[in-house]
Amino acid sequence: MRVPWNRSGLRSYLILIALLANEITPVSILQGIPFVALGMAMHVWAKGCLRQNQEVTRSGPYRFVRHPFYVANGFLDAGLAIMSGWWVLQLALPFWFLGVYLPAMRREERAMTGRFGPAYQAYQRDVPQFFPYRLPAPAPPGRFSWLNPNLLHSELPRALRYLCYPLVFFLVHRLWLKGVQFFTTPSPLEIAGVISCVALYGASLAIRSRRKGFAWPVASAQEASGARATRLTAAPARSRP
Repeated sequence: MRVPWNRSGLRSYLILIALLANEITPVSILQGIPFVALGMAMHVWAKGCLRQNQEVTRSGPYRFVRHPFYVANGFLDAGLAIMSGWWVLQLALPFWFLGVYLPAMRREERAMTGRFGPAYQAYQRDVPQFFPYRLPAPAPPGRFSWLNPNLLHSELPRALRYLCYPLVFFLVHRLWLKGVQFFTTPSPLEIAGVISCVALYGASLAIRSRRKGFAWPVASAQEASGARATRLTAAPARSRP
């Protein structure tokens, strides 16, 4: 259920409040777009490195913080608040965001510790949780891959939805500005915006429907421990001449 105090509901209510506040301007939309773009880029970077349920990912943005995907969400939500043009929402968002995400990060880390044990505890000691206040951890062998299933199965449809955000804010701004005339005498730019939103969101839904049934294989705690032991014993053998 989408409620304002969980991750899925935060953005939905943030967008709803931003659109109803009637403070959107073309300038505020342009100011918010770089934050949305940065959040999208961080999403792609993080998911292209992540191997869910298989290992403690330490490559890419996971060298800087333990939850780069949530940092990306922070940039995205900040972009939406900026696009709203309403200073009240912009001031309230950091408290709202941390109130939702700090408990979520704690829950997730308890689950990761239960699955990966000492490996994740070591990762917690090496890498900050959310704010990158230390130098990044050394880069492990794992790297970003465009072939990572996360990108096609979750990030592509998500990115298509994110591309709708500036268009939706622009269209609602025009609706507040023109009133009924928005529907009776739409401009070519408004028509193009509506068509683009429908096309992007429809493509997102189509991809999401095709990915149903996909799931990463889940490694048990014993399998994860065995994989770590295998890597540790195999490493010296590879270093011998």
